[in-house]
Amino acid sequence: MRKIIRMKLDVSFFLVIIVTVCIDYLGMKNGDIPDGNIQASSEYNSHHAARKGRLNVGLPSWHSAGFQRGKTWIQADIGYQTYVSGVITQGDGVLGIGRDFVTSFKVSTFLTTGMTGANEVFLEDQNGTAIEFPGNVDSSTEVTTTLPEPVFARIVRIICLTIFRTHCAVRFEILGCKKD
Repeated sequence: MRKIIRMKLDVSFFLVIIVTVCIDYLGMKNGDIPDGNIQASSEYNSHHAARKGRLNVGLPSWHSAGFQRGKTWIQADIGYQTYVSGVITQGDGVLGIGRDFVTSFKVSTFLTTGMTGANEVFLEDQNGTAIEFPGNVDSSTEVTTTLPEPVFARIVRIICLTIFRTHCAVRFEILGCKKD
């Protein structure tokens, strides 16, 4: 049985929705996210370990052992669920020292630490296609990528799609709402 409901819109009534987008650094740069919470699909060696994937923190950065488009990644477990609004990426070093960087990437998130393909959520456009974000143009400049809308997550994964030179090399920070 269907019920038809008729609604009348009163044009004198305005609905105002205020959306707050947090852009706090969530802990990669300052160490609030511990080294043990940073993982990668592979590591070139111990000098290029996942823990070296922190924005602006020392050289060298994280480097993957190899590169496979869409299968090479680095991720960080924030330690709690929160709204994530973006990421800042950076290549592996100052200009002239190290030259590997990611030129495009995807972002996926997880709500829990039980990371399986079943609970991995890719950021998608309105057609349901995973968004390919532009990455860096050199190895040292920070590039801020704002997500189309905040995503509730605990783990944020950066998936390398295209690279400059031979390795997926990333230093990054996660932007969002810091836990009180």
